[in-house]
Amino acid sequence: MDFEKAERFIWRNGRLLERRIFEFVFHDGTKNNMLRAIKAYQNDDGGFGNAIEPDLRTPESQPLYTEFALRTLYDCNIKDAELANQACDYVALYADLSRGIPKIFPSSSYFPRAERISSRIYNDSHTILTAFCLLESLPQTDYVKELFGKLSSELIQANFFCLEARPQDNGLTPLDFSPLSNSYCRDIFSQTTINEHLKVMESQQEADGGYLIQWEPPGEMAKLEWRAHKTLKSLITLHFQN
Repeated sequence: MDFEKAERFIWRNGRLLERRIFEFVFHDGTKNNMLRAIKAYQNDDGGFGNAIEPDLRTPESQPLYTEFALRTLYDCNIKDAELANQACDYVALYADLSRGIPKIFPSSSYFPRAERISSRIYNDSHTILTAFCLLESLPQTDYVKELFGKLSSELIQANFFCLEARPQDNGLTPLDFSPLSNSYCRDIFSQTTINEHLKVMESQQEADGGYLIQWEPPGEMAKLEWRAHKTLKSLITLHFQN
């Protein structure tokens, strides 16, 4: 991977959020700068909105946005009690233990969005990824280890999970679960599987330094935002897996 070309692509096309993440990971950027960038998307109800997830352009808080924001902080190992408590209060307003929580609300239909966005309940590999994040934060008791094994088995058969390294797949891969060599889920996958996905990821860098996406976003700005986001994630993975 050409690191310098990827870096220039992020500076040229990334939102302030992606630029702050890049600074934080590679140039000793500060936690406070990261938090200021992400809190700009947080609404008064504690949830996140304002197209922090580029496929939906509504300013209103959405569970999809809130997951995106919290996952960003989780991936950067940044904790902020005030932000987290406000987000939990927002989620508590809509979560149902028996029915789950919708990704987006009907009111969002008034705003541009990608065709792949739907209001269905979270499921499949995305739900398993979130569950692994929860397990990692808990004491590693025998019960938690048992749940880890159960989720590991379910993941291999889950929809939208791509175990084989294929360039055009639009789903989660082992690198989403184990982006770093010391990731919590690293032992689920063989080194051969990880290496195959790394080769595919490295081969997908475009001449402009960025990475393409496999779906149609709601506009050209959203496309560039997603490309910068994907380029940043690929850069971090390839840098820290090697």
